[in-house]
Amino acid sequence: MRQNLGGDFGTEVADRFLDLYRSVVGDEGGYHPYWDLLDAADSVPDLGPPVDAEDAASLLRFDDYVASVLARLSG
Repeated sequence: MRQNLGGDFGTEVADRFLDLYRSVVGDEGGYHPYWDLLDAADSVPDLGPPVDAEDAASLLRFDDYVASVLARLSG
């Protein structure tokens, strides 16, 4: 879910979803950024070259999302 939100709407929306998720299930809900990174890595083979401006923008949002996940792992 977070990856789809990050690619379609940006990292801020994906992070807001995580905040809402945690508010419902609590901080012990089992979230770890490793799973976000694994999901993103699993999607890389399906990514093709952008064919239009929206594809290019989506790819940039995906890159930003992955960078934010890596920052969570190292932070």
